[in-house]
Amino acid sequence: MNETVKERMVVWRMVVESLSFALFSLKKDRLRTLLSLSGITVGIFSLLAAGGVAASLRQNIISGMDGLSADMFFITKYPFAPEDDVDEQPLWRYDSRPEISFRDFNSLRRNSIQSEPVLVSFGIAQVSFRDKRLDNVRIVRSTEGIEKVSGTIVTSGVPARGREVMIGSLLAQRLFDSDENPVGKRIYIGTDRYMISGVLSSKSEAILNPIRCENGIVVPWDAEPQNLVVPFSDGMIALLPGKHVSADEAIESSIRVLRASRALPADRDNDFSINKMDYLLKTLEDLLSQVSMISMIISSFSLLIGIFGTANIMFVTVNECRFENGMLRAMGATGLDIAVRVICQSAMLSLIGALGGIIMFFILTLAVNTFSKDFVLSLDLWRSVGSVLLSILCGVVSGLIPAIQAAKENPVDAIVFG
Repeated sequence: MNETVKERMVVWRMVVESLSFALFSLKKDRLRTLLSLSGITVGIFSLLAAGGVAASLRQNIISGMDGLSADMFFITKYPFAPEDDVDEQPLWRYDSRPEISFRDFNSLRRNSIQSEPVLVSFGIAQVSFRDKRLDNVRIVRSTEGIEKVSGTIVTSGVPARGREVMIGSLLAQRLFDSDENPVGKRIYIGTDRYMISGVLSSKSEAILNPIRCENGIVVPWDAEPQNLVVPFSDGMIALLPGKHVSADEAIESSIRVLRASRALPADRDNDFSINKMDYLLKTLEDLLSQVSMISMIISSFSLLIGIFGTANIMFVTVNECRFENGMLRAMGATGLDIAVRVICQSAMLSLIGALGGIIMFFILTLAVNTFSKDFVLSLDLWRSVGSVLLSILCGVVSGLIPAIQAAKENPVDAIVFG
């Protein structure tokens, strides 16, 4: 028991001495030490930033899907991604397809009891109210039920019918005064005049949602403005599976209905595309993973520079402490004791660099969270602990060669020439 206590005391004393020597190195030549440790600091900061931004993006996206269903899917003329496991398809294959039309929507609405379709298309127009004029405003032309597939709710007024429109809450903030209620006001879309029946607010900030309305205007399908700057895009049908119906069942039912409506022979491929919401999520997950990996690879170069910088400090420190190391050897310290002392000092220096990187990232999180409402950046505890351990490992690697050099040096030469 006494031997164990003694060993612990020796280890603790070595750690304390290593920390004091590391601080001494910082004080002795601050510029050299700070420049050498900047690689570790920047590397740890970059690793934390890459992982933190990717994790925060992923969390924001997941939380942003609260107002949407992962089972939702879309029927379009062009696919969101390559089909049939082929990277590229000839453009004519899709150009020759018929448009997604109101007839397709009607067929699905009447014959498919397993899903709730909503037909939408998009355009860009100039919108004005009194002396305010906004260009390039998104116009969403939609059949009834746009709220279900866009993750929005009518927070004021009622859904639009006929020559009425619904305005997104973000657009309303730009077009009207803060104390002004948009409901009942008449606005111009192009040269056509419409009355606002309601205000749409987003339940979440789902950036993956192909149908976003909070910064645009929703026009009923049977009341298309005639004087848009840009005409409406091809139609797209968004579908939600019915109650107690899986997404696959709803997709199969929709395919059968559309094929029958378009009189497609059994040996002919679909002339429309099915796009799943979960595929978009997976695509974004893969993209975030790749971005995070590339960022970490770039950050590793900073850590590599930090390793060389710390090794440089340790070579200088070992040279400056030759006399002291020689005296320790003369008093009975082994070469292993000297090596462990040098490695501990190197690890402590790297630990200081890691703490600097963590502080830098913490300041970044405070700045981002102060000025951004939609994006939340957080400092993960386990990622911080992992970065500290990685930095200590870098310090151990940095100190290996200087430690071996110090351990092998002749004590007499060290005392005489130190």
